[in-house]
Amino acid sequence: MNNEVLEIIKQLGREKGIDEEILIQALKNAMEAAARKKLDTNSPLQIEFNRETGEVGVFCKKTIMDEVIDHEKEISLGKALLINPEAKAGDDLLIELPIKNFGRIAAQLAKQ
Repeated sequence: MNNEVLEIIKQLGREKGIDEEILIQALKNAMEAAARKKLDTNSPLQIEFNRETGEVGVFCKKTIMDEVIDHEKEISLGKALLINPEAKAGDDLLIELPIKNFGRIAAQLAKQ
């Protein structure tokens, strides 16, 4: 997703008289639903939308633990250190998820 998304949001806003913030929130909600469906997960997700570039990022939020009990919500300190060398037990870590295949699903959900 890129500037195309920004143009669609602006166009829909003009044509339908819908505030762009509402459309962006609908996009983020659709991306989250698509990610949950595609990944079959209940992990905490965070969706980021860059209003300047139109880029969308889907992140899984995990708590760094010395000993992992819940794999959907926690990540081991060892694995976290591979992602962020400054990671510490007890911190939260956002792990970016690949979204190549979410676009079509998200578009369908957003239309609804």
